[in-house]
Amino acid sequence: MLDVSKIVIPDDSSRDGVAPSMWGSYCGEEKPNIGRFVCTFCFRLIEAKFPRYDKILNKVREVDAPITSWRSPCCVHKIERVE
Repeated sequence: MLDVSKIVIPDDSSRDGVAPSMWGSYCGEEKPNIGRFVCTFCFRLIEAKFPRYDKILNKVREVDAPITSWRSPCCVHKIERVE
């Protein structure tokens, strides 16, 4: 059976609140843009609020930013944008 449940990336996806994470942290605007993605391996839907701050690169990523470095949080495979 195929699990097509939705995964919602938390506003701060760091596991301890200090270490940087792959998805970064939500910058906290009043009306967030919701990015929707799908994993190319397990086909789970992934939702995240944007803009997100990447601590390692020290830059803010918008919802339409290239997704080459982001991976699915459940199986670490590539993702594709849905909307």
